[in-house]
Amino acid sequence: EMGLRGAGEEEDLLEFVADRNINDLRYSINIQKLQELGWEPRLEWEQGLRETIQWYKDMPDDYWADYRKALAPHPTAPDPRNWPGLTTGKANDHAK
Repeated sequence: EMGLRGAGEEEDLLEFVADRNINDLRYSINIQKLQELGWEPRLEWEQGLRETIQWYKDMPDDYWADYRKALAPHPTAPDPRNWPGLTTGKANDHAK
């Protein structure tokens, strides 16, 4: 129900695999320590997820950078020596 597609269509996109021994346990969410520090969630999970999905849907198509490089097996970042405004080619020049 919460996805960008109609309810039930998500199942067609998922491939379920066996859990990895112990490794998958570290991904569980626990807010106990945050609550001990006084933090409280402002939204219920479903509402927050719904608002997040709507935010993404509301963004114009040209808002997003070309993500194809990030999906490559070995993504690359732009060479900082080619950043605008650099004169010596040193990475820290942009901080001046």
